[in-house]
Amino acid sequence: MLQKLLRRRPLHVKLTPTVGKIYAHLFQNRLTGLDRNLFWNLRIELEPLGWDGGNGIAPSRSSG
Repeated sequence: MLQKLLRRRPLHVKLTPTVGKIYAHLFQNRLTGLDRNLFWNLRIELEPLGWDGGNGIAPSRSSG
């Protein structure tokens, strides 16, 4: 359904962030030889997307 919608007309969407979270995890495993390191995770939640009066899709972007 979404593919048909995208073929009919260009998609112009304004992405509006609502919440952002940054997590850091300090990890080390001496048994495997993994040195202590800091691992990051970033998550940004966005306002729901909707078109033609339909129900919105709640998008988010994560990176880790």
